[in-house]
Amino acid sequence: MNPKNEEVKQLIKQILGKKADKLSASELQELSACFLEGGRQALMALNGTTKQAAAALNYAQELRNNARRQFARKSTKPTQATFSTPEWQRIQHILDANYDKLATWPGVLGSSPGFRICKSMPLTEKTATIYVQKKILSDKLPDTVLLPSVLSANGDEVSVDVVEVGEIQPQTLAGSSLGAGGPWGTLGTYAFDNQTNRIVALTAQHVASRMTNYSSPRPGTPNTAPLGRLLRGSREGTDAAAILVDSPPGFPFHIAGIGQVRGWRPVHDPADRNIGVRMHGAASGNLDGYIIAPRSTWYSPNYRNAILATTPTRGGDSGAALLDSNNFILGLLVGRADQYSLALFTPFNLVLSELGCSLPTA
Repeated sequence: MNPKNEEVKQLIKQILGKKADKLSASELQELSACFLEGGRQALMALNGTTKQAAAALNYAQELRNNARRQFARKSTKPTQATFSTPEWQRIQHILDANYDKLATWPGVLGSSPGFRICKSMPLTEKTATIYVQKKILSDKLPDTVLLPSVLSANGDEVSVDVVEVGEIQPQTLAGSSLGAGGPWGTLGTYAFDNQTNRIVALTAQHVASRMTNYSSPRPGTPNTAPLGRLLRGSREGTDAAAILVDSPPGFPFHIAGIGQVRGWRPVHDPADRNIGVRMHGAASGNLDGYIIAPRSTWYSPNYRNAILATTPTRGGDSGAALLDSNNFILGLLVGRADQYSLALFTPFNLVLSELGCSLPTA
């Protein structure tokens, strides 16, 4: 018996705990082989030739896709908005401790853990990023409104970086595929109401007007038809609404231009920083972008744990679902900033939790 293999098996048992006792000998052997292969790929990534590094890159891509699927499968209860490593959690805790101060600071719109930006390029330094409507030179600001260079809490501190984003606007006003005689928006996806198990359509709450009956496509467009009535919605820290559907479509979990939805998952910081994402807005059609901050806080309007991404959305795209490359939904579009084509998304697990809905994961 190879002592190295036995050592690997013991490590696997330490990782899996009691679950390892239920594994057969062949399953344990298969996991041991995976363990050793992962180590081999890591060595090639760090010290291999060009060809070996390319092979390791492909292996890492497959591993990331598998991890996303497992992450989605295990995220059955929408309780936590964002998963983070300790360093990003540390910065977020400092921001949370300074919430009241930042929420009332003149010109401050939001905040998130991030990398310092210099000449529009991110550096390696981790900071508390403060988003402002307009950035003004410090020598032209009175001391009473000048942001501190450092934020602190409970004996810990982090440097501050100020980023101009312009005005935050809800994604409304333009024509789209869902409406009730007021603002228009996008039908993001369908889900199940946990109380009745009936199918509901999910969108942004600010799209909802005082009218309770909705049509899709929006009234006044060809082939418009009744969709259903507003079931419930919220704008307290989230921005989401559920519409009880009268006649569910034959393929409810298919998004135009994107394909079949595989489920949903929470975001992870930093694993989801700079990952490619996509959405289909009723006004813009298919859009691609990438995540800047998996978790950000906005004070007015009040969005907690919002996903900040770059994608050139338009009015009428509100409520559109944000998906990763594996077609897992990450959030619903709720707003945009004037600068850099920034868009804000309510995390999808908070949407499900707030609305009392569920979405199956493949």
